[in-house]
Amino acid sequence: MTSEFRGSPWPEERPRVRPVAALTEDQDADVVIVGGGISGLTTAYALMAATDLRVTILEAGLIGMGASGNNGGQAVEGTETRFADIASLAGRQRALQGFGELATARGELKSILNAIGAPSMLTEVEGRLGIADQAIVEQWSEDLEARREAGMGTITSQVADDAPPGLLPSVPRVPRAELARQMWSKDQRYLASFGLRVGLINTYDLVETMAAHLLSSYPERMTILERSPVDRIRLSEEEATLGVNGRIVLADSVVLCTNGYAVPRVEACSPPVIEGHLRGVVGYMVGTERGSGPEGARAYFSDEDSYYYIARRRYRGGTLTAAGGPEGPVAGAYDPQIVQHPGAYDRLEAFLSTTLEGYVGPSERRWHGLMGYTSTGVRVAGQDPRLPSLYYNLGCNGIGILSAVAASKRLAGMMTDEDVEPSMFDPGVLLSSASQIRDSGPVRAYRP
Repeated sequence: MTSEFRGSPWPEERPRVRPVAALTEDQDADVVIVGGGISGLTTAYALMAATDLRVTILEAGLIGMGASGNNGGQAVEGTETRFADIASLAGRQRALQGFGELATARGELKSILNAIGAPSMLTEVEGRLGIADQAIVEQWSEDLEARREAGMGTITSQVADDAPPGLLPSVPRVPRAELARQMWSKDQRYLASFGLRVGLINTYDLVETMAAHLLSSYPERMTILERSPVDRIRLSEEEATLGVNGRIVLADSVVLCTNGYAVPRVEACSPPVIEGHLRGVVGYMVGTERGSGPEGARAYFSDEDSYYYIARRRYRGGTLTAAGGPEGPVAGAYDPQIVQHPGAYDRLEAFLSTTLEGYVGPSERRWHGLMGYTSTGVRVAGQDPRLPSLYYNLGCNGIGILSAVAASKRLAGMMTDEDVEPSMFDPGVLLSSASQIRDSGPVRAYRP
């Protein structure tokens, strides 16, 4: 990233004032959470609210400055992986249970925001998905039925009046110009437009506000230690020993909330279930504070290999338009200062110039974030079936905010011995999957 461009807007919107505390001596806790992003903080919040456990968060850098501070800022009910594909791996009932948990996560997030005194942080907007490829339209029509069955909110959908007669016969037909208008687009290639509920939120702000709330509300039980990277985790049947900054942290349980891309070395009698099922993916975004228009979110599929999204929201008294889509696998160690996939930002600018009505460019902001993708294409949330002291809330798979909230509720239920229904999020689903990382489909190939 060159110095002429500003980076992510999210930390700038919420300047940090909280001091940094790092691990300087050996400690112990009931539960240690590894990772201080949206997954780690929502997990801590759920445990504080539902238990009397002592919880410590260990963050390698500064909380919220990883993927949570370098994303697109959209809270979406859904997954990038098709419902039918999830059901074939996890079973239909587990898939529906997981979709239902995503549907209720929006309410859970609102409850968190009310409790921490920030109810206005989430802005609910209309989201629309425009699709130009007939096969993808047909796939989405199948997923809509599952979404309705699971209780996910949907908005009116339309199909182009010149589309094939058998395509979505029960959906209203409108001119392509109307579809383009709905999609904020100059491009009239789209065959259909599906409406979805979307929330816009600054997850860096959320993470920092949650941290301040937890530390002030539970000073005897909540500890947050930054610049405290975990280099190894040694597990026995009853406890965990973590190596951090040359010191030791002892815990009854460990929850990995690292987003799946940077898991510490685990020493145990059996390999963790996530081994071989995770990979890092870099997602690229641009943003501009010029221009105007209504708040909302739009996503665009031209074909299987061409996906972009746009989110428009109020920002510092003006309007921020942010766009993303291009992704690529991590090559070697990830460095937020290095662009690993040249041409990604140019692709975004070209898309905005040819698609977004009224776009004023080029964008003055460019940033990228590191995401964790699983071989099943859904988050891993729950107890490791081989290692009882190890739990997970990781793997954003490109759509991570509401899934992190849903997973946190599952974990709190498990740690308080509630009857938690089997779900697509269960770590054991990885064992039933024949797909390994090299064969998995959720990651879109990067094409310069």
